[in-house]
Amino acid sequence: MYCHVNNLLPNSFADYFKTNADVHRYDTRTRDELHCVRFRTDVYKHTVQIFGPTLWNGLPQEVRGKTGITRFK
Repeated sequence: MYCHVNNLLPNSFADYFKTNADVHRYDTRTRDELHCVRFRTDVYKHTVQIFGPTLWNGLPQEVRGKTGITRFK
């Protein structure tokens, strides 16, 4: 998730995740967080598209804002 947010992944993953600002135009507190897709089955709950943004949004801001992947780790 760190690599996606900081544009370190190949271009094929550029639109794999969206921010809440991309989904709607409302000015909310969670505007810059990753959008969590709704799901109906427990199998889909464990995919990267669901679990990744949920885990990333749960991290404190000081952890998400680290510069450099080694500092983030």
